[in-house]
Amino acid sequence: MAKHPNVSAGLLLFRRSRGELEVLLAHPGGPFWEGRETGIHPEGPFLPLGSLRHVRQKAGKLVHAWA
Repeated sequence: MAKHPNVSAGLLLFRRSRGELEVLLAHPGGPFWEGRETGIHPEGPFLPLGSLRHVRQKAGKLVHAWA
């Protein structure tokens, strides 16, 4: 059986308001946040972050991110 890599994905929510950039920074991970929502339902198009669209964390987890 093939081993699947440990992979995560994230979305950085942002908007421009009164000429300034505002971001929503959150980390709803782990079992505590399971089944909970922020009430925000983002709609695309989503912009890939970084030239390779992913970053590998020190522990080896592969993270894909969009804005």
